[in-house]
Amino acid sequence: MRYLAPLFALCLLIAAACESVPNAPDPEVDPVGYGQHMYERKCQQCHELYDPGEYTRRSLDRALRRYAPKAGLQREDRPYVLEYLLANAKDAR
Repeated sequence: MRYLAPLFALCLLIAAACESVPNAPDPEVDPVGYGQHMYERKCQQCHELYDPGEYTRRSLDRALRRYAPKAGLQREDRPYVLEYLLANAKDAR
């Protein structure tokens, strides 16, 4: 019985943490939105997010290949992040 209150408090903390994590867009429906979500989620762990509009497509591609493994970005998610970055690059238009 004495463990019930701490257990309940732990459950509340876990529930609150789960609610604060935004749901990712469906990659099949919104690949660029999913790429943005993954970029924000993974890359922000190590540094402030960079504005892709300040970089060329080539430099963004190179940076993603270099840093994706360090960020823990899964191979299957990398094309979506790259699509987001390239769509918003300085020379995208």
